Amino acid sequence: MEKFQSSELSRNSAKVFAVAENTAVLITRRDGEDLVLMPERDSHGRRDFYEFAALIMSALLDDRGSLVDRMIDRFPWISTFKPDGQEECVNALIDAARTAFATNSPRVAMMTLIPWRETAFAIAEGLRPLRKSEFVIHFDSSNARRGWAAALAVRRNALVDAWEKLTVSPTTRSVLCYPLLKDRAIVVRNGESHQRWQLKLNARDGVRIWYYVVGQTVFIENVFTSHPNATK
Repeated sequence: MEKFQSSELSRNSAKVFAVAENTAVLITRRDGEDLVLMPERDSHGRRDFYEFAALIMSALLDDRGSLVDRMIDRFPWISTFKPDGQEECVNALIDAARTAFATNSPRVAMMTLIPWRETAFAIAEGLRPLRKSEFVIHFDSSNARRGWAAALAVRRNALVDAWEKLTVSPTTRSVLCYPLLKDRAIVVRNGESHQRWQLKLNARDGVRIWYYVVGQTVFIENVFTSHPNATK
């Protein structure tokens, strides 16, 4: 965690805020307790982790019914998977929670929870389940989810094709799919830099998806239903 004195925050707030947009920053003070400045998404992520952990503990401590049934009671979206997928999901969530507690890293749990949950939501919306060799899709922000929902309402067929592309070959270049360049080439998350990709739904209008890939997960950063000014 980077450290800044409170005087630096006063003299050069832009520098401190630029760092804090990507990772937590410790603000040291002489006249009071030190403070931590972090992105809002990280704060929400910790809150979401505590809620997730409480539900996991509740399911493990309950002795009524099977573990899968107890987890479905706490996480109803697990029911969208077939029985073997439900069991695999439950085991993955519990293992992730244990690892997060052991390493004091809430992000580990959320990086497991969110792709499973997003996949369940996609299945509920009529998109097919993933094969094990395919990529999992995760919405990087609430704006991305809202943009996807807005595009789905008017361009469902094209968005289903986009889903297929992103789950099978998100980093295969084509006329409609390619990395962005210059000041839009990189997206930074949790202090790590990732290549930003753009997928156009077609060559005629401005509907497009911005995303980056980490391992077997595609993080959708934004969905534009019209041409974004940033690419003009």
